[in-house]
Amino acid sequence: MGIKEVANMKIIEFLEETLVPKEKAKNQNASLILSGLYLAKAVTTIMPKILEPYIPTIFSMIMPFFGDTSSNIRDLSIKITKHTMSNLSSHGVNIAIPMMIKGTSLTYFY
Repeated sequence: MGIKEVANMKIIEFLEETLVPKEKAKNQNASLILSGLYLAKAVTTIMPKILEPYIPTIFSMIMPFFGDTSSNIRDLSIKITKHTMSNLSSHGVNIAIPMMIKGTSLTYFY
């Protein structure tokens, strides 16, 4: 399995649809967000090296939930990020760290 198969499965597109912060989505259900986060956790656990090119996209979708009011959503998003970072190659870490540092200046951390 490679990047082409991941693109064909449209996992990233599904995550983009489900992982929308509550402020942007009027009728976003917490269970839908949790299901998207569990999918992100599953795919980053099963295919960590294959998904490395998608890590900036995945992290940009997960980072708004670091400051969520629901402890389940907040804790799961942090666990996914920690687990994913532990499985990245040095190149993946070099891509992810600057993006995450830049993301901490966004308003959802205040």
